[in-house]
Amino acid sequence: MKDINVEKLIDILDKEYQLYQKMYELSKKKQKVIINEEIESLEKIVGHENKILEGIIKLEKVRQNLVGDRNISDLIESINGKYNHKLKELQSKISDLVEELRIINQLNGSLINNSLQLTNMTLNLLTNNTRQGNYGKKGNSYDRQKQRSFINHKA
Repeated sequence: MKDINVEKLIDILDKEYQLYQKMYELSKKKQKVIINEEIESLEKIVGHENKILEGIIKLEKVRQNLVGDRNISDLIESINGKYNHKLKELQSKISDLVEELRIINQLNGSLINNSLQLTNMTLNLLTNNTRQGNYGKKGNSYDRQKQRSFINHKA
């Protein structure tokens, strides 16, 4: 492998790492926004995350065009000298950061699910949705769509 290709690979991996760091920071902000139920801020953060993700995908395509289907571990074994240490370092940093991102995203997903459950429970309480069965006294089925309506249709 030529030095220039390795230098380009290192540059690509550095850029990917920087984007993953930005994604990590946004995920931490997103966690606070979810907890504080700031919907507009959440939408903005998700928009920023999507842009960063597009950048990561583009860099990953460039990396794949450069090295083919070989992974970083294979490249580390085949490269000697000053680049070997840098590739090992980048591999470790990216791998650790991606794992932290996975954990934060899992927690954020749990927070969102809990928030949805609380919202549904609140809606059920507000609409007096206390019917348990599927049928009314005369054998007619309940229309679940009408149970959650805040609008007075008689007006």
